Amino acid sequence: TYLKGLDVIDMNEKSVEYFIPSGKGQLKMPINCFVDERGDLYVADAERFQIVVFDDKGKYIHSFGEAEKFKPTDVFIYDNKIWVANLVGRKIHVYSRDSANKFLYSFPDSEPGKHDYLYSPTNIFVTNDKVYVSDFGDFKVKMYSHDGMFLDSLGSYGDNIGQLAKPKGIAVSRD
Repeated sequence: TYLKGLDVIDMNEKSVEYFIPSGKGQLKMPINCFVDERGDLYVADAERFQIVVFDDKGKYIHSFGEAEKFKPTDVFIYDNKIWVANLVGRKIHVYSRDSANKFLYSFPDSEPGKHDYLYSPTNIFVTNDKVYVSDFGDFKVKMYSHDGMFLDSLGSYGDNIGQLAKPKGIAVSRD
């Protein structure tokens, strides 16, 4: 976030490059990113309150986001949809992946104290049947169906086996 860009690490070449776009693509506080199968780069920018999209050559394509209560912290592309963890709105926002990036829906519709409520959704990972969200504010990983139905959670506050303290980042294996 300090450089307002990304570090690009090439493991094969053992090199690091900096991606610091300017103009319409200038980043303010890039938090997380996702590269799709075409090589397009989607950046969750928490200070621009937008997802900023670049092509595989680093050229700015466009950006999108909500006008109010939107602070994206992570982005994931799956099933021709763009899934965004929204910290301020305390929800997962889902957009179409077409050129308009039309807002489709968000979830969960819940309130504090309920097991499905997202206190601080920070990271997201989507599989063929589930959406996994690390909830920094509830010390859990929460699982939802693609349509937003709460399925389960794991973790609790602490530093013992099965407990989490400030969970960030998430990855899910095929198993």
